[in-house]
Amino acid sequence: IYARQVATLGASHESTILNGNNLVISLLDLELWDEARQLARKNLSHANKTHGKDHESTLFACKRVVHALCRNPAAVCDYPRESTVRDVATHFDFDTGDDLLEAE
Repeated sequence: IYARQVATLGASHESTILNGNNLVISLLDLELWDEARQLARKNLSHANKTHGKDHESTLFACKRVVHALCRNPAAVCDYPRESTVRDVATHFDFDTGDDLLEAE
């Protein structure tokens, strides 16, 4: 569904962003940590460019980035497990999709 929506509607379409967020959840459930993290970041970047950082879709996508960064038990996470979306958002470049803590 997600790939078809990217092809037909574009990655920045509201439905594509929603399905991308759902796919991140599925990837995390399958313990595909890297794939989930990459898609979550991409999806957040598209949501921000389309809607701005205060839109519900962007905040939901940011929440998926938090999950992707912190659910991997083997990863060194610079965010405490109880991080909030706001905590991560302060260290996230919404324009590029980069985690600023990871870049240090």
